[in-house]
Amino acid sequence: WGVGVQFPEPFKSFTAGLQLLYFVAVGGECFELGYNYYSKLLLMTLWPLAVVVLGLIACAFRLSCTTAAEKRDKVKEHFASMFIVLCYIVMPSNSVFLLRIFLCDSGFGDDLSYYYLKADYGVQCWVPEHYAYITYSIVMIVVYPVGINLMFFGLLFRNRAVINPPHQNVEAAAIIERQRAPQIRYLSFIYKYYRPSCYLFEISESVRRLLLGGIYVFFSDSDSVKCFVAFVVSLVFFVFIRETMPFVSHTDNTLLIVAQLQIVLTFIGGFLLTDRPFGLDESLLGWLLLIFDLGVVIVAVWMQYKHGSASVRTELQVWLAIYWLHCTLTT
Repeated sequence: WGVGVQFPEPFKSFTAGLQLLYFVAVGGECFELGYNYYSKLLLMTLWPLAVVVLGLIACAFRLSCTTAAEKRDKVKEHFASMFIVLCYIVMPSNSVFLLRIFLCDSGFGDDLSYYYLKADYGVQCWVPEHYAYITYSIVMIVVYPVGINLMFFGLLFRNRAVINPPHQNVEAAAIIERQRAPQIRYLSFIYKYYRPSCYLFEISESVRRLLLGGIYVFFSDSDSVKCFVAFVVSLVFFVFIRETMPFVSHTDNTLLIVAQLQIVLTFIGGFLLTDRPFGLDESLLGWLLLIFDLGVVIVAVWMQYKHGSASVRTELQVWLAIYWLHCTLTT
């Protein structure tokens, strides 16, 4: 969780198991000597760029083999859609990797003057190699957290009149109208699940992921302060999500609220473990956190099974019927 807290069992083992998803990138030192945080950083930040270059080459090849304007437009739309999805996937994890290059721990060596990277104590800080990777990380920070979010904001804001039609007073009609707009279809991944009035919500989600993904660790060296700051940030976003209800689907709104509440409770638990304002049974806390985490997963699976991918379509059909009934009655 990035706050330096040792969570109790069985919650600790549960979250450690989830980290196996990053085994290829994070656990490479098991196979190759010298595979350290710098290697991980290069791997995590360069493979998306390589994929984009290969995609551009493939797109250019397909365009060279196609003369029909309609087919060429579809090729461009397909590439643009895949590029948007790739940016969405890699931005949070790569941003965290880049930010952690600045976090060092002091007090090593005979004179306690040596610093080592908190993410990898085999890497010494504030030496020429570390400065070189800091420079590289700054460039990549411009590319990933800054560049991707600015790109998303620019694309959404430029097409706001199509995504959120100002002349439509009924939300269902606005959703249907934007679905029929072919010029913004390649952007649909980052707006189609949100209500028209919340078309920029993906930007706030990116900010939330960045803040809770590790930016708060710069606020203090104290683990209890980090947990408290993370708790406040997560609580603010919980209230914001609860009041905004940004998704078209009510089930998605419910799931997001429950998941955000789980994050709030986890950071509360971390604060209690570090500050210990009163006697605390760590085993009980570990089980409570595990049960709540599993509860979020169970709710997600149940909602997907119960409602499925057709839930949004069904709600749109109902809203359209209400809209036409409203038009009939008013005319």
